[in-house]
Amino acid sequence: MEFKITLTEEDIKNYPNNYELGTFIKKHYIQYLSSKFDKCLTCGKESSYTDNSPVEDRVGYVEGLGQVCFEPNICKN
Repeated sequence: MEFKITLTEEDIKNYPNNYELGTFIKKHYIQYLSSKFDKCLTCGKESSYTDNSPVEDRVGYVEGLGQVCFEPNICKN
């Protein structure tokens, strides 16, 4: 499993020591683990996107419909 978090310069300034920054990152990791992964509406395969992944960062998301694969060699339908 891969977990990516983007830290801004402002985040680093708001958490001036390693302990506080580590706590901030750990909080986001726990939220990630407790999230459910969206499934392709066509074939039912679990996607790599959680239910709280930003829509604009997703591949294969159809607004008003949901997450689909858009990978013909993987999606069975």
